[in-house]
Amino acid sequence: MKNQIIIDEFWEKVVDYYYDHVHWEHQSPRSINQWIENQYFGKVDMENRCIRFTSEAKKNWFVLRWS
Repeated sequence: MKNQIIIDEFWEKVVDYYYDHVHWEHQSPRSINQWIENQYFGKVDMENRCIRFTSEAKKNWFVLRWS
């Protein structure tokens, strides 16, 4: 699918950032999946090890930030 990425390359960086900076904020999202959805408009699919984005631009934004 065009607007999805395999998470293996990015997941460790994203998780580290989330728990170091986002999780402990007062108004933080309940989960990393919810944070990714709110920030990057992506749906995490752990079964298929991918994130599906609403557009190619959103996917590119995520990839540029986390690569």
